[in-house]
Amino acid sequence: MHSIWHALLWKEWREQRWKAALLLAAAVMLAPSPWIGSGSRLADVAGPIAVVLLPAVSLFLGAGIAAGEQSRRTIGFLQSLPVPTQWSAIAKLVGAMATAWIVCFAALGFLLISRWLRGSSEFPNHPITPELMVIAYGLTATSLLIWMAAAGVNRKDEVQAGALGLLVILVCWALLGLFSVGHGANDSFWNSLIYAAAPGGVASIFSQWDHQAYLRELGVEPPSLWPPIIAAVITHGILVMWYVLRFGRVVHGRRQTVETLAHMPDVTWLKPPRSRPWTAILWKQARESMPLAALGAGTILCVAIIIASVVYRDGGEFGAGFAFAAGGTWVIAGFLVSVVAGIGLLMDDLRPGLYGFWRSRPIDVDQWFAVKFTVSLLTTVLTLALPTALIYGGVVALSGGGASVEGLVVGDGQFWVTVTVGLLAQVGAFSIAAAAMAFTRQPVTAAIVAILTAICVVALSEKYATTGIQVAAFTVIVTVAATLAAWLAVRNNWGWKH
Repeated sequence: MHSIWHALLWKEWREQRWKAALLLAAAVMLAPSPWIGSGSRLADVAGPIAVVLLPAVSLFLGAGIAAGEQSRRTIGFLQSLPVPTQWSAIAKLVGAMATAWIVCFAALGFLLISRWLRGSSEFPNHPITPELMVIAYGLTATSLLIWMAAAGVNRKDEVQAGALGLLVILVCWALLGLFSVGHGANDSFWNSLIYAAAPGGVASIFSQWDHQAYLRELGVEPPSLWPPIIAAVITHGILVMWYVLRFGRVVHGRRQTVETLAHMPDVTWLKPPRSRPWTAILWKQARESMPLAALGAGTILCVAIIIASVVYRDGGEFGAGFAFAAGGTWVIAGFLVSVVAGIGLLMDDLRPGLYGFWRSRPIDVDQWFAVKFTVSLLTTVLTLALPTALIYGGVVALSGGGASVEGLVVGDGQFWVTVTVGLLAQVGAFSIAAAAMAFTRQPVTAAIVAILTAICVVALSEKYATTGIQVAAFTVIVTVAATLAAWLAVRNNWGWKH
């Protein structure tokens, strides 16, 4: 038994080691930021960057263990082993969790060293120390990883698993805001249970722990933390069991038959579906990119409607809440969907069989890449922006052209600068993800590389760019460089061959 477990864990280590190395490098890169000289804006964004890094990476790690074996066509090998497939699922889950915790372990090490050098705690009376905050981030990332793996298990590839898992998580968050009860004393117990059971809701337990200290200072006996802890353990335990028991069970096989030439029917060649090579590529890529983009746009619209309903329920204005929710959801979901779409652009076509097939066709490789890249990029970005544009347009029309959302007047110069930077950020995320996929040839590794690159771009733009125009110009430069890198990698067949 021990030898089989060792072999399964060794296999996962071999698959996860480069991802772990990248995450460790990111932790080392972010560690010195709090000690950067005073006045540096990079230190101000180091915390939010670390908060974004763990959840985003955990989502892609979850998608990888959910559909990685199906994508690489190796699920049959796992099913042929003389052990239950559930053992492989457990090993994959353990490997992904350990990889996600790399950043947390590094951060804990830096915090302990800092505490040892300073000799005292910066928060002597605070129940949530920086070390516990890091643990809270790690548990939140673990929760998102479990939700993503359970939602996307047995999908055809990582792109489908990531899209489905992201949809489930966003819808759960939106429904959480819609159906959670008020904030009165009689309702706090049910809120705590709902929040703890939600994706990433483990962090709410630490928030309630912090609130307990405040209530004790007021002389009020706080509610127990055991009910939300039990709710979180039960919910995530059920999800883990769902993933483990379902892993490898649903595989779309193909019946293979052998027929002799005597029984082969006459072959009648069909007319080419498109008269020109570039139109055929355009048609094919549009059919591949539109489902993911439409799924992301529909998610943005549904989440915005639910959030606006919550704002209206609590006494706010529906129109302004609708526009604000659409804009915020568009920024977050648009970035993640753009990364997934950039990876999916070349994920299948760079496999050895398909890559050799396309290179053997009478189609110019530069034209092939240009059409695929342009069609997928425009389809993704414009489709994602469509719900937000319609919502903002409707708010402006109903308000007589003077709508203001969080101090941002719809239609003025600053509004258009903000929209332009948001669009360029999604274009940049798409280009960086495509370049990372072209070089790494591994979807999850490419996602981590793209996220780390985006973090570096945000940090540098926050440090050196002072206006929206400068941020936009910097984003354009990075986007062009990433696009050129992806084109050269595809043209010259650079990248990891596996």
